[in-house]
Amino acid sequence: MVEIHHIYVMVFAVTSVLALAVAWLAWRQRAEFKAVALTALMLGVAAWCGAEAFLWWAPTLAEQKFWLAMTYPGVLVTVMALLVFAFDIAGMEEWLTPRRIALVSLAPAVFCIIAMTNPGELFYTSYVAVTIGHHVYYAAQGGPLFWAYLAVTYAVPVTAFILIGRTYLRSSGAKRVQCGTVLAGSVLPFIVSVANQLSPNQLEGLEATAFFFTGSIFLLALTRGRLLDANELLTGRLEEVNLLADAMYGLATGDTPATACSGAGMQERLVREVSRSQRTGLPFALLALGIDGFERIRNSFSPAAGEAALALVGAGLLGGSRAIDVVCHRDGDEFLIVMPEADAENAYQRAEELRTHIDGLSLQFEGHDIPISASIGVAAFPLHGDTSEEAVSAAVRALVLARQSGGDRTVIA
Repeated sequence: MVEIHHIYVMVFAVTSVLALAVAWLAWRQRAEFKAVALTALMLGVAAWCGAEAFLWWAPTLAEQKFWLAMTYPGVLVTVMALLVFAFDIAGMEEWLTPRRIALVSLAPAVFCIIAMTNPGELFYTSYVAVTIGHHVYYAAQGGPLFWAYLAVTYAVPVTAFILIGRTYLRSSGAKRVQCGTVLAGSVLPFIVSVANQLSPNQLEGLEATAFFFTGSIFLLALTRGRLLDANELLTGRLEEVNLLADAMYGLATGDTPATACSGAGMQERLVREVSRSQRTGLPFALLALGIDGFERIRNSFSPAAGEAALALVGAGLLGGSRAIDVVCHRDGDEFLIVMPEADAENAYQRAEELRTHIDGLSLQFEGHDIPISASIGVAAFPLHGDTSEEAVSAAVRALVLARQSGGDRTVIA
């Protein structure tokens, strides 16, 4: 005769097997999208549900207490993988260093150990026998440390869907649909967990099955988004072509400064380069370039002369850079150049070539022949910073040093 607790065992066991299958599918497609976090999430769900199946099968209090303790490592892996996945979706991969992940995981890990050991019976104060058919289930009664554990554990998925929600609000089109699907999946287990904890008929392990559906939704959203990723890449290439065309028009008309991307575009490119560097192990370099005597040019002639100098140098940088480099007008007289797959030494050599090229430029303005020179600061990721912001700051500090040393020179951070 099949009893209710047998159904629970079957549901959790099947969910555990399905979670392993989804983890395998995600890992097989890791070359097409970032699936490491999703794989870890589903492995955590598999461990969690597997322990829940044994918990509902175990006949004695001692065995049930053991398998209840074994659910917590799966919970820890699941919620932390969800947070890492959210950082991936939000385009904040550069924050996912082993040190930062370990730091964020510290509090949940400590509470996981507390849950498994129940020190002083402050996590679970007692166990109440509940008869389900012919089976006796011992329902654990939470103590003060249990409620502290819930607060810490809930903070992780809440942070995750805030990150995904922010990305959803900032995106558009197909990307917005993809983020919306992921957002719905991330909120689902939180809602189920809160409802289950507040229910007078709480069902042990219900959250685990909710996380399984979350992982499945994530996999669906990402696999359906593969064409979107290719389309975004093509769109990015077309945008760069259009910007190059605009730069050439600006040079011909003496109009706006020539740049290869906007400030927002540069930030997106930096995020991609950090991700690529962490994935392949290859560095990338940053050049912070400033026009020497820019304020003197503006004050001695006119603001229009300064704009013309920016356009001339911008066009020179575009013409002298590699096809894979990205040039952006950063601020005032400064440009930022991203050089994929280049270390500090290679970047220094290219910077010297660019500086020499700019030294050969001369601005013809209202009958005046204005010589142009530049100072350059060089930095490389991850040598000069754990994040793109730190690497950019290092390049800018090197630029300041180059200027303080007399200008028309290149300095490595």
